[in-house]
Amino acid sequence: MDLKALSVIILVLCVSTAHATNRKTNNDLQHIDLPSGATTSWVATDMNHNGHGMAIKTLSTNQAVDAVMSFYRTAWEAQGGSLSDTPSFVENEVGDWQVISRISESHNLVVQVKAGHDGFAEGFISSMALQTKPQRNVGSIPMPPNTSQVSHTQTGDKGKTAYTTILVTPTGVGAAVGYYKDHLERDGWALVSDGFVEGSHVLKFNKRVSAFEIVVSAAQDGTTVILLNRTNSNG
Repeated sequence: MDLKALSVIILVLCVSTAHATNRKTNNDLQHIDLPSGATTSWVATDMNHNGHGMAIKTLSTNQAVDAVMSFYRTAWEAQGGSLSDTPSFVENEVGDWQVISRISESHNLVVQVKAGHDGFAEGFISSMALQTKPQRNVGSIPMPPNTSQVSHTQTGDKGKTAYTTILVTPTGVGAAVGYYKDHLERDGWALVSDGFVEGSHVLKFNKRVSAFEIVVSAAQDGTTVILLNRTNSNG
């Protein structure tokens, strides 16, 4: 799964789960209602986002975004609120994405779609457990001074474990880049790539069976957003 797609999913989750509370029953992503003609495929089944178990599927349709959103409004309204203190669904917009989410007694189910090149809706469906579970082998996350952690996600796939962390810092882009070059090189990481991609400064490091990719971007509010992605081989 590419970093840009994962960062969008994480951002959507941060918005859509603000009203979640821990409960106890099941909500299976395999049995979610789908619009006519829609197809899904698994992206990740073994994820941990901020201490919550999570699974993700892609969603492809032959319908417009408005039709897909209308389908889920109708389907989830008919089901009613699964808890007495929660609505049947909640809607949000995140950039180009239209988002609709539903809270069950144990999971937060999120559908996020936008128009593809053919005009049809495409996106992701994610299910996140509301009850927390420990993250494995998180380790320390290097952060410049006065930096805040927005999210931390752990993914297991094909003999590898990936850790993706989003940070926000008042430190400027150049200072943040300098911090990671200095910190990681002193920690034994070898810098293999240093350049710009779509306006963001991207660093790539290797260390034995591990890889570290760091994307540093200036935000409109004057802060700096840092995306850290560390991959470890388990073999």
